[in-house]
Amino acid sequence: MLRVSVDRERARFGSWYEMFPRSWGPDPTRSATLREAETHLHRIAAMGFDVTYLAPIHPIGTTFRKGRGNALAAEPGEPGSPWAIGSTAGGHKAVDPGLGTLDDFDHFVGEAGRLGLEVALDLAYQCSPDHPYVREHPEWFRHRPDGTIKYAENPPKKYQDIYPFDFECDAWPALWEELKSVVEFWIARGVTIFRVDNPHTKPYRFWEWLIREIRSRHPDVIFLAEAFTRPKVMYYLAKLGFTQSYTYFTWRNTKDELTAYFTEINHPEVAEFFRPNLFANTPDILHAYLQRGGPPAFQIRLILAATLGASYGIYSGFELCENRAVAGTEEYADSEKYQYRPWDWDRSVHIKDLVTAINRIRHDNPALHSDRGLRFCQTDNPNLMAFCKISPDRSNAMLVVVNLDYERTQQGFVQAPLDDLGLPQHEPYDVVDELDGVRYTWSGDWNYVKLDPLVSVAHVLQVPVRVPDLATDLGEALGPFLERQRWFLGKARTIAATHLVDWSPVGSMPEGLVPAIAGVTYADGGEERYFTPLAVLSEADVQRALGVETIARRAGAALVDALEDDAACRALLAAMLTGRSISLHNGIARARAYRRDATSDGLPIVGGVAEQSNSSIRFGDRYVLKLLRRLEPGPHPELEVAVFLSRQRFTQIAPLVATLEYARPGEEPMLLALLQGFVPHSGTAWDRAVGEVQQFLLRDRRRGPATDTIPFLASAALLGQRTAELHIALAGEGSSPDFAPEALTAAHVAALVARLQEDAHRSLTALAGRLDSLPPPVQERARAVLSLRARLDAHISSLATVPASSMRTRVHGDYHLGQVLCAGDDFVIIDFEGEPARSLAERRAKQSPLKDVAGMLRSFSYAAYAALAAVSDRQPKLRERFEERALLWETGIRAAFLSRYRQTMADAAPVPVDDQRFGQLLDTFILEKVLYELAYELASRPQWVGIPLAGILQILSGPVGQVRGR
Repeated sequence: MLRVSVDRERARFGSWYEMFPRSWGPDPTRSATLREAETHLHRIAAMGFDVTYLAPIHPIGTTFRKGRGNALAAEPGEPGSPWAIGSTAGGHKAVDPGLGTLDDFDHFVGEAGRLGLEVALDLAYQCSPDHPYVREHPEWFRHRPDGTIKYAENPPKKYQDIYPFDFECDAWPALWEELKSVVEFWIARGVTIFRVDNPHTKPYRFWEWLIREIRSRHPDVIFLAEAFTRPKVMYYLAKLGFTQSYTYFTWRNTKDELTAYFTEINHPEVAEFFRPNLFANTPDILHAYLQRGGPPAFQIRLILAATLGASYGIYSGFELCENRAVAGTEEYADSEKYQYRPWDWDRSVHIKDLVTAINRIRHDNPALHSDRGLRFCQTDNPNLMAFCKISPDRSNAMLVVVNLDYERTQQGFVQAPLDDLGLPQHEPYDVVDELDGVRYTWSGDWNYVKLDPLVSVAHVLQVPVRVPDLATDLGEALGPFLERQRWFLGKARTIAATHLVDWSPVGSMPEGLVPAIAGVTYADGGEERYFTPLAVLSEADVQRALGVETIARRAGAALVDALEDDAACRALLAAMLTGRSISLHNGIARARAYRRDATSDGLPIVGGVAEQSNSSIRFGDRYVLKLLRRLEPGPHPELEVAVFLSRQRFTQIAPLVATLEYARPGEEPMLLALLQGFVPHSGTAWDRAVGEVQQFLLRDRRRGPATDTIPFLASAALLGQRTAELHIALAGEGSSPDFAPEALTAAHVAALVARLQEDAHRSLTALAGRLDSLPPPVQERARAVLSLRARLDAHISSLATVPASSMRTRVHGDYHLGQVLCAGDDFVIIDFEGEPARSLAERRAKQSPLKDVAGMLRSFSYAAYAALAAVSDRQPKLRERFEERALLWETGIRAAFLSRYRQTMADAAPVPVDDQRFGQLLDTFILEKVLYELAYELASRPQWVGIPLAGILQILSGPVGQVRGR
């Protein structure tokens, strides 16, 4: 199964503000404290930022401390570089004394949170010569031949104030664990965002290990890679797990440069793993464009960063248009990296209002919340750059036109992507500039713009976008889509027509989610309904999401299965957890939350699983969402049994978290989806059993069967006990008549026998018709069964005399090893919906608990066969020996299961106490199961037909259910 991590919203969308808190105080001769700095957080929050990113706040070394302007020696009172981490005051888990204490930091984080800001910390894995690590663990660093520790170098630059770690030293396990503990230390203090300094200079396998370790325990943590290096390296770091990455945006300023670069990073093969964070400036980079262009250049770069990227950032001073640089470099004059530098917030020249406006526009327009859907638009002027973004649910579209010339007015025509927007070619439409509120009427695709940098450098236009009319736009596409799905149960029938029975209005749910119910009419007159939640994506989104199957394309949008889109899955989860009711055109989908403590923040998604009749998707280690595809009106056994067993305090099931039901006037409700708590497990009992049988078959037989321990015996016995406990719970006292036990009468036995006769006739007739198409080894067994047809009929007729001496209760209904999870040393039973091919009424009907027992015994047979087939393929000459041992395993496992089952049931009324009657009734249900298997395998897996055929031959050779064990 492919594990796909889906990050929280801040990992995908956010505006960052970088600051040196030591400069945010009243006195330029000393460090500001964190308490003083936090009094200015309201300025950052007022401009609409989401994240305040702090340069390193740790103690700074004094040995080789850098001075003002990166001087090799610091003058008295100069603070040094915050990246020279560590002094006698502490290291990476401490706060510089000038800033205050850890309590002050906690208060800073709390105040930021109150203002709606998250705090990000700089994660720089390096030390000053004064760091405690240097004294306590010199083995963690590289040494020169003379025994001194090597300092950092990037020729021709030398950094005597920084010692890099030796990540591959002999003591690397202890070093790595300590560095991991640094991240965990700050997570415990409320930090979940880390900007990682120069990750490309550390071993890749370290980052892969660290990120995996941290994200497995803290899935909401975000890592931003500051790796200004070759694209191949930047991309590789993203593949290792970095949430976001710095980019070359800072150095891309012309139209051709920007278009080429963003086309590259938005290519599906890159965008699949690489998520950019566009910083307009950094403490290290003041581009010449900003140095020369004054306020218009700052406005241009701000709008480009904030609209081209879902995540962007600025370093403090940008809003004040600070552009004084060291001559001939990109370094700031009076760089804050080496000195205290309080800002004059009352400067006459600033763009604070524009920063505030652009952040408001970003938050108000979902099209700007994602890197998806970016499309560049043509212009007839090389100085005018235009691009369009459409939100995934097509509720919002933005077209941005920027004058890249900060000195001169530029004008020309811009081509709007009418096809993507779903707009007609020759009709007028209104666009609104979100920067100033001015409305323009455009017509067709080419329209005129004029931008004076002294007035406004850009239009940030909200443009109309057509929402698909699903009732007509899906048309005939539903039928082919349904036929391709494993969970569609009508493959053997001819579809006459498909249509939408009900659906929510497009745009009414977040992330393009459209809960929908499809109707299918068959040529034989029958009808069925299927739950087919959809997601509305842009064409660019579909191209980026590799492997996503498109159902239909209409009005510039693509309609896909919602389970193919992570954002739509999260929207559905959120609706269920909050108990939201979703209005559809003809009915309503009502969510009900059974647990109030349920949350969905930061949960990774594990790839969806297409089951025989349903679909499931897992959210982290917390939830499993099960979509019930084929719908039937009335109470659903999966929900009924879950609620009843919870009241009976039967704990070996997954906890019920939430449900989604569809209600429509004049109809009974239908269960659409079930959300359950995730049960930590090592796989299913099927996986464990097959694996252990394979080992058993391959084990050296020289010791002989008498001394050969059969694996899975203890597990089979425990499973028998849990099965009995399940049946006792289902037969327990309850107020609902739907669960009250009833007698198994002779009439019920007669009806069962009549059904067996019909099943046998139908299955054996199908077997005879398919005989020549079966694999040769199976044909011999099939002919043996067909030759014994009369004996099988007689055997079935004899079952009518089986005494009806037990009860009927609600049962699991589709019980086998695949429905049991291995949870530590115990088992958890799942999927109580019954056999998917049967009607809802049949699945809710009360039956003998021995139906479940028969299902599990048959599952043991399948496990033995699956293992036998696997090892025989590798060693075909030993097949006879393997067959003997597979039979030995199956016989032992069946006995262990039945023995513990009967011991646990004791004198419980649901099953016969008498050995003979127990065995006769169990044989009846085993035959029912075998005939069901034969029909299923003939239709779906002809290579497996030999398993039920062997079961029939075994039944006709003598009773298989009469195993004593009481």
